[in-house]
Amino acid sequence: MKGKIYWVDDIFQYHGRVDEESCHIVANIENVVIQEYMIKFFILKHNVDVGKVVMVSYNVNLKSDDGIKYIGDWNDDEDRDYFGVAKCELYSNKSKYFLFGTWEESGTEFTWWANIQK
Repeated sequence: MKGKIYWVDDIFQYHGRVDEESCHIVANIENVVIQEYMIKFFILKHNVDVGKVVMVSYNVNLKSDDGIKYIGDWNDDEDRDYFGVAKCELYSNKSKYFLFGTWEESGTEFTWWANIQK
């Protein structure tokens, strides 16, 4: 399975920021595995800095006790020492999965969501 992931940082507050051209990041995801108590996926290389080219990719591993709320970690695919915490809730219908939660990175909390085709 594959899809897209989107991040918005906590300063954005849905009104836009004056100090950056872009207030969100989007990337493609692949190798998605969703099971009742586990979600894993790979975020393809994407640019994470406005005005510069800073390409990164991440591995994401989440676990759940109830099959709805997931928590786990992510790490940079090339720098395993760069990592953080991700949390989300899982929603689904006949054609898609939808993940919605928080992503902690370098002291900043992001809101993130992902659409994944079944």
